[in-house]
Amino acid sequence: MPEDYEKAFLRANAKAPFIGRTLADIVRRLMRASINNVGSQRHEAADAIKLFLDLVSASEDIRLYDVIDQAIADLAVEREWDSYEADNLRIAEAATRYLLEMSCKDGFARGRASKRWNDVEAGFRVREEMRAWRRRQWEEEYAAGKSDPKGKRGK
Repeated sequence: MPEDYEKAFLRANAKAPFIGRTLADIVRRLMRASINNVGSQRHEAADAIKLFLDLVSASEDIRLYDVIDQAIADLAVEREWDSYEADNLRIAEAATRYLLEMSCKDGFARGRASKRWNDVEAGFRVREEMRAWRRRQWEEEYAAGKSDPKGKRGK
């Protein structure tokens, strides 16, 4: 990037929302790099960190909490809580917590990781119970004539 353009870009974007989204991007890139172990992803993470530091240096009067709030909002995954996808996302979130605790090196990390793994296993059990419940609900409705999955009732 030419120096003039780079300085103008940094000045224009050195605001909490953009810096927060950049921070969220760093988290994603670091997670990808740690999980996939691909060298190019390390470079992408390094570039994102450099951009973040440059933005912070160019900023004036930003609040760290605003940056963090934006990053958290950017990383959040929206979903309907009563859907099949939500069941899988709850398991994925529990698994992410497990991976985070496994990466810790303090004396209590093993205990926290064990607890988090129990949460993952519980998530699988709950998902299977919900599948069975939904299946029973559907079968009861179908048997009672409330719904017809093939659309052929009355023909």
